[in-house]
Amino acid sequence: MSWILTCVIVAFLLYLVYNGVALGLFGVPKSLSMTFYLFQEKKKWTRIFFPIMMISMAFLLLPAWLEISALSSLQFLAFLAAAGIMFVGAAPAFKSSDLENTVHMTSAIIAAIFAILWVVLVSKLWWVILVWLAILGLIMLVTKTVKSSYIYWLETIAFMSTFTSILVYYLV
Repeated sequence: MSWILTCVIVAFLLYLVYNGVALGLFGVPKSLSMTFYLFQEKKKWTRIFFPIMMISMAFLLLPAWLEISALSSLQFLAFLAAAGIMFVGAAPAFKSSDLENTVHMTSAIIAAIFAILWVVLVSKLWWVILVWLAILGLIMLVTKTVKSSYIYWLETIAFMSTFTSILVYYLV
């Protein structure tokens, strides 16, 4: 197994464990970013988990993103997606100040748009997005969290589509 694939697997496990713990403790949040505050309410020091997870994930995914898109003129999409994720992690307290809110929200939008564009245009696995939309759409309906947590589910679609596209490249 290559070191790049190992990084992707570690990033994926980090994402799954973080989400699993958050969902187990708090139920389905409004957004992934909201878990920063939910953890803070439990114990103030645990809020550090969100920025650690986001920044680590971006660093661990970037080598794979770059390798897969090495021959593409769209390699910049990988940098913008990773940078967006890192800045979301670097500015987690989006309710605390206008500046942090602006950085966080802008970075989240950039990360989502460029990750999805990367999946569609570089990995060319656009159908993965539709598969995750269908799977998570069913979960949203069953859990009745469509209205209360739609941002969380859209973020999950973006992350799971990205992870799936990268893993398909290395494992298939």
